[in-house]
Amino acid sequence: MQLALDYLKNRYPQIAICTLNVKEYAILCEWMGEQTGVPVGKRLTAPAVFVGNEALVDGLNPCAFATIVFFISYLAFMGRRSREVLAVGAALALGVFLTYLGIGVGLLRFLAALPFPVGRSRG
Repeated sequence: MQLALDYLKNRYPQIAICTLNVKEYAILCEWMGEQTGVPVGKRLTAPAVFVGNEALVDGLNPCAFATIVFFISYLAFMGRRSREVLAVGAALALGVFLTYLGIGVGLLRFLAALPFPVGRSRG
């Protein structure tokens, strides 16, 4: 996350970026989540990005953990050898990782291609 923020700071110096620790600034994060319409259960989820009146909130995906546990349990139940279970589990984890990485890189490229207006100071 810090790498992406550093990239944005360097590419668009007119953007103000403020990084806060959710635990230290829980009241502020709760208020910002309320103002941007973030559901109550996700208001203190990190990382969270607030831009204007919009919020992007992400966290751990319990469905991915449940899927891999179910899948590996199923393979073991079907009598697959431990080496096969390990190989298939590793392939599934790698596939999920590469998918999320590809989505993240694509989103970063999309955001980098957007034209950000450079503001003029009123002085």
